[in-house]
Amino acid sequence: MKAHEIAETLGGEVDGDPDLEIERAVQPDIADGNADLAVALMPEYLAGLASTKAAAALVPAGVTGIEIAARTVIRVPADRRTLPVLSALLRRRPNVAEGVHPSSTIGENVRLGERVRIGPLCVIGDNVVIGDDTTIVSQATLSDGARVGPGSLVCSGVRIGVDVQVGARAVIHPNAVLGADGFSFHPVDPGNVEAAKSTGDVSHDKDRDSTLLKNESLGSVIVGDDVEIGASSAIDAGTLKPTRVGRGTKIDDLVMIGHNVEIGEDCILCAQAGIAGSTIVGDRVTLGGQAGVGDNLTIGNDAIIGATASVGTPVPEGGIYYGTPAVPRKQAARDLHNIRRLDRVLKKLESK
Repeated sequence: MKAHEIAETLGGEVDGDPDLEIERAVQPDIADGNADLAVALMPEYLAGLASTKAAAALVPAGVTGIEIAARTVIRVPADRRTLPVLSALLRRRPNVAEGVHPSSTIGENVRLGERVRIGPLCVIGDNVVIGDDTTIVSQATLSDGARVGPGSLVCSGVRIGVDVQVGARAVIHPNAVLGADGFSFHPVDPGNVEAAKSTGDVSHDKDRDSTLLKNESLGSVIVGDDVEIGASSAIDAGTLKPTRVGRGTKIDDLVMIGHNVEIGEDCILCAQAGIAGSTIVGDRVTLGGQAGVGDNLTIGNDAIIGATASVGTPVPEGGIYYGTPAVPRKQAARDLHNIRRLDRVLKKLESK
């Protein structure tokens, strides 16, 4: 991409060669090529421009009095949108040719949109629908009846189950699994979990039939538009209704979403978070890394669950919860403060 095209997209201007070809954007200190763009949108990166090996530099408009080794400078009105737009311009695109790779298998009654790209060793089941401008990279599986909306990217090793629906402009990273069976079992006779919940005690009854019966997952998964699903994440199919992920939600790597879960719009689920079956998550909810949410709960709109929190009770709209068990932020801070005071309090008591 030429320097002037980047400037025009970002609403900026070019000092130097407007036709300079830019291939990648990097921090100033790691630039090593004539097609590199040294990005210095944050003040801490400006000093690195004096010694950068990049051919071009991107700086906020109005920045003056700094030494820039690059021969071309792109000055832009920097805000929170600048880096996302720039990174989208220069993102790495999968090298998949238009059409279907000869090593892939295509089932019956498959509908492929315009400019679809299907890479090597993919398996596309019967009655699958793939929208315009969608890329299936390699070794991915789309099971019978699956649908992927236009403009989507399905990366290597992804498994999309039977009748799973994925909206437009989705990004599904390597080895994610959508539509595996939900983890839904119960013993023939009431078991230890039921006993613990009702009486607080567990005692083994030798005559009790503990054989585990499986509830098959018949409900599949529905994913909205503009959803991103991280590598090796799993979204289980619902039992009798679909598991749902709302529009614009972003899911990190290694996230587990159980059967019958309903997730709202524009949520952020960080790495290793887990949501147990039949829980409802509102819009704009954030789950920190390794946060765990129990089954059959409701998490209200705009709630924030801190990293490693263990949620076992409903969270109200706008609630901020931390800790194990998760409690409101003020209570969590008070509990932590009291724990840290404990040694001092004990020493005072022992001295009396």
